[in-house]
Amino acid sequence: MDCDTNWVKIETKIKGMFDNYLSNSQLATASGIEVVGPMSDEDVVLFGKYIRSHSNITSIDLKAVTDLTSIDHNAFEKCKSLEHVVLPLSIKRIGDHAFDQCANLKEQELPDTIEIVGDRSFSGCESLESINIPQNVSYIGIGAFYGCYKLTDVKVAQGNNRYENRGGVLFDNVDKTLVRYIQTKQLKQVFTTPEGVVHIGNYAFDGCKGLVSVIVSEGCTDLGERSFTKCNELKNISLPASIDNLNYNAFDDCDALEEIIVDQQNTTYKGVRGVLYSKDMKTLKICPKSKKSPFFFPDSIEIIDEGAFSGCKNIKSVVLPSKIKQIKAKAFYNCEKLEFINIPNSLTNIGDFGFANCHNLKKVRVYSSNPPKCGVSPFASVDQKNCVITVPVDAEMEFRKDYGWDSFDNIEESINLTIGSNFTFIRSIGLKVKQFILTHFNK
Repeated sequence: MDCDTNWVKIETKIKGMFDNYLSNSQLATASGIEVVGPMSDEDVVLFGKYIRSHSNITSIDLKAVTDLTSIDHNAFEKCKSLEHVVLPLSIKRIGDHAFDQCANLKEQELPDTIEIVGDRSFSGCESLESINIPQNVSYIGIGAFYGCYKLTDVKVAQGNNRYENRGGVLFDNVDKTLVRYIQTKQLKQVFTTPEGVVHIGNYAFDGCKGLVSVIVSEGCTDLGERSFTKCNELKNISLPASIDNLNYNAFDDCDALEEIIVDQQNTTYKGVRGVLYSKDMKTLKICPKSKKSPFFFPDSIEIIDEGAFSGCKNIKSVVLPSKIKQIKAKAFYNCEKLEFINIPNSLTNIGDFGFANCHNLKKVRVYSSNPPKCGVSPFASVDQKNCVITVPVDAEMEFRKDYGWDSFDNIEESINLTIGSNFTFIRSIGLKVKQFILTHFNK
C-alpha cells in the first residue's frame, strides 16, 4: 500500500453483497481502498461504478480478494481517477474494455496467473507507461493498448510461448502479428519492421511520435485497421512486394503523410507520385493526407475506393476523371477545405457518406442528366442551403426528386453542361462537317 494514501479496508464475507460495504462513511474521504475476502464478477462491476462516481479514489488493492478469476467486461471503464491497481492473485482473465479510458493509470503489474488480456482492455490509458506480460498469457485482444501513447516499457516473461518483445515490438509468434510498436523514450525517426512479421495488427503503431519513415519488411501481407493512425510525423512508408491487403483507414490522422512507396514487384498495388493505386490503375486506393490541390487523376481511374481521400484537409477542388464510375463510402469524408467538385456523366454511384463533413463545399457540377445514385447521407454536414448544384438543361426536376440530391435548395441548369455531356457526339458531328467541307469545297 502507498503510505501517502488515505486507505480504507473492506473485509467481505459473502460474494454478491458488496453494495452493503459501500455505505461506510470513511469511504467519503478515502483515496485508497483495500478489499479482503470473496468477490463476484458483479461485485467488481459495482465497485467500478462506485469509483466512477467518486473521483477521490486513486488506488485500489485487490490482492487479497478470493474466488475471483476475472475482471469483467467494462468493470473499471472510465474510472479516470485511478492511478494504481493491484489485481487479485487468482485472476486469469481481464475482460474487454475492463480498464478502458482509465486516463491516469500509470503502470500495471499483471499477476502470473493471467491468461487472457481482452480486446481494448487498456485502451485509452493515455498515462500508462509500463506493463508486464506474464508467462501464461495466451491471448492479447485487438487494440488492448490502443491510445496508450506513453507506453514505453512492455516486459514479456521468459517462457511465454506466444508473445515476445522482438526488435522493439510486441510480437505474436503464433499469428506472426506485430501487436504493438513499443515507443522508446529515445524517439526513432526510421523504423524497419522485424523479419517474420506477416501481419501488422489493428492500432499497432497508433499515436507513435517521432516516426518519420517506416519500412515494412518483405513477407508482411497486410496492414490492419488504423494500424498507423495518429502517427502525426510520418511522411513516408515503404511497402514490400508481399503486401496484398491494406485497410482503408490504416493511415487515419497521418496528416504529414506524403508518400506511399510500393515495391515494383507487387502484383496487387502500385504507387505513383506517392498515391496508392490498384495494380491495373483502375482504382485509387489511398491518397496521402498531405496532398494538395490541384490533384490530377490518371485517365484510367474508374473507382475511388472507400475512404481514399478521407481526411485530406488540403484538397480544395476535385475534377473527377472521365471514366469514373463509382465513388465508394467515405471516399472524400472530412475533406474540410473542399469547395468544388466536377462530376462527369460516367459516374453512376456515390457511396455512403461519400462527401460527408465537407463543410466548405460551395459548388458541384454534374454533367449527367441522370443523377448518380447515392448511398446513405452522401452530403451530410454540407451546407445544402448555399451549395449550388449545376446540372444539364431539363435535368433539374430529376435531381430534385432523387435521394441525396433532393436536400439541396439550389439546383440550377446550364447549357454548358448540356453541351459538355454530349461532347463526344458533338465532336463526331463536327468532324463529319469538316470532312464534308474539305471534300466538296476544296476541289
